[in-house]
Amino acid sequence: GAAVSPFKYTEPSQMQQYYKMEKKIACGAEFLITQVGWDWKKSLELFRYLKEVFPPQEGSIPVIGNVYLLSTLTPAPRLMHDGKLPGCFVSDELLAKVQSERVDDHIERAAQQVAMYKGLGAAGVDVGGVPTFEIFVKILNRAAQIGAGWEQFKGNLCWPTKDPFYLYDESGQRVPLITPYPTFGKRFFDFAHWAMLDPKHVGFRAFKKTMSVLGADAGEGAIYKLFNSTEKGFKYLMFDCEECGDCFLPENFGLCTMGGCEKGLDNAPCGDATADGHCGNNLDRVCTGERIYEAAASEDGGKMIEGKGRQRLRTTINKPRNPALRHTSSIINYLFGKDHTMKNALISIGESIHASIPKTGQIMKDLHALGAGAYTTPSPQLDYIRALVESQANDGADYIAVNLDAFGEQDPQQAVDMMVQYVRLVKRWGRGVPVCIDSSSDAVLVAGLKEWYANAPGVADHVKRGNESLHAPLLNSIKVYTMDKIMPLKKDYDFSFVGLLVSEEKATGPGGSHSVDELYALAKQLFDAAMRHGFKPGQIFFDSTVFPLAIDMPMEPGVPGYTYRTFETIKKIKADPRMKGVHCSLGISNSVRDLPARRIGVCRAYVAKAMEYGLDAGIVNTAHQYGTVEAPPELLELVDAYAKLDGSMEKTGKAMELMAQFCRDNRKAS
Repeated sequence: GAAVSPFKYTEPSQMQQYYKMEKKIACGAEFLITQVGWDWKKSLELFRYLKEVFPPQEGSIPVIGNVYLLSTLTPAPRLMHDGKLPGCFVSDELLAKVQSERVDDHIERAAQQVAMYKGLGAAGVDVGGVPTFEIFVKILNRAAQIGAGWEQFKGNLCWPTKDPFYLYDESGQRVPLITPYPTFGKRFFDFAHWAMLDPKHVGFRAFKKTMSVLGADAGEGAIYKLFNSTEKGFKYLMFDCEECGDCFLPENFGLCTMGGCEKGLDNAPCGDATADGHCGNNLDRVCTGERIYEAAASEDGGKMIEGKGRQRLRTTINKPRNPALRHTSSIINYLFGKDHTMKNALISIGESIHASIPKTGQIMKDLHALGAGAYTTPSPQLDYIRALVESQANDGADYIAVNLDAFGEQDPQQAVDMMVQYVRLVKRWGRGVPVCIDSSSDAVLVAGLKEWYANAPGVADHVKRGNESLHAPLLNSIKVYTMDKIMPLKKDYDFSFVGLLVSEEKATGPGGSHSVDELYALAKQLFDAAMRHGFKPGQIFFDSTVFPLAIDMPMEPGVPGYTYRTFETIKKIKADPRMKGVHCSLGISNSVRDLPARRIGVCRAYVAKAMEYGLDAGIVNTAHQYGTVEAPPELLELVDAYAKLDGSMEKTGKAMELMAQFCRDNRKAS
């Protein structure tokens, strides 16, 4: 769940609350709870906004109304009135009213508010500030008596500030929004960013090249120190910079939420703003969220509706800042992609939902055994699967793979039926990340593909809430002997696929395995067929297969290792101009099977070395952020030895020596 305050009385504060509410829902919030407030018009406004943004036919968001017994039994009314409880507003008139009343009158108002929330369609209420259980029961009983007649008490439930902002007029139509002119600071920031830091502009390229030539990209040296110190002074003067090193000025329309916000929020604002838009934790400053909204609105070209500026603000969700960058040059970090704008060159396919993983497989089995409703009724098992889906989406997965082949060994239809259910779960909880339907069974691939595009429960509302379109899924895998059955589906369903480089024909390469040339020929055969069926090169992922390093030791002289063949095949595919734009993917975790320790580190080294050959996708544990974290040099040396294991005695000896040393250094104590 997530909190939202409809009790804000300036346009910027109120709209920012609604925008942040939408972001919270896009990130997985399944219900809302309101802040405390005493204004039925504002409560109604929230429900109107929710119906407007999330139409009931696409799934409603449950709302819990926050009812607080505002009474002189506690100092709460005075503290809220005086701004001592940030985010809570009690007007002069309401305070005077409460102080002139008896406790029974306070109870009556709380009961009226409970009835109001029920009448507006709330899923429930959270009743706070109640000193005894008897008073709690009295409030509920009285609310039941009031029932639908709460509207007769509107005058007792409406205590706004002077000149309040309401998003809707009396007829329920939206009011015109403000059209501020960009401030000098906003105009200066926009010009400076465009001239020097916009990747589309020549100034960015020239600036980046200059800093690179001067060696500032290394993050050290005299030039870097001089630039960093100059940047710090300038940005402190202009933006109240606090040297986070991971700057979000562009996302926040030229305003800093570190120096400009008392809480240093990544996604301003919180709910503490006062009725007039000042910070609830420092009344001497205007809330940063208020200023960001006005800056965004100034980009709407004088339109009194939500134009490009407000729409960008509405949908932008800032990532947490990287604490490791603190006190470094944020401009250098931005120029060279070291901050939150860093792009991972590796397309990450999350591997966690795989029935062969012991714990996950058992939970999948237990979930399925729950029978009808297992995939829609809350349970610990379903919560676990949901956590796997959501965590991989949060970690930046480009695809979320689902493999259920273990369930199809005894009953092939069970794997088909389960894949339909898991595709629905990824659509429901994956926050727009497409599924990778991973199976050796064509029937499972087809069922999963069709279900991805079916109107399954929970899909339409997710797409709306997350502001996402339904991205094409990935099918893993198609082989040369199955392509004629799967590829024709492209006519009716858009999808990408993993082309597994295996064949039913006998291998003729060294050692009885496919040679690099044979694997390359399989890739060309799949590519040609894919082109005939209308696939684009970027929709093709070739998998030349991974062999565990621990046992990748040829038994015959002159026979290259499997890792050598895998990497060299990738290199040859990527060098073919006819196949420009295709991807190469590997199941990275397979490389460290049977190793005694440091498997994550070896995986990092394996990915880094494979990327030198052209790897740009991988089935991985997304939490480890492969492709963005450097691997230890000694592990890079180990993987490099296997990548160059061409069958010669010299290369074989080096690989054996390094693996023996690795095992000695990482032997577990007995």
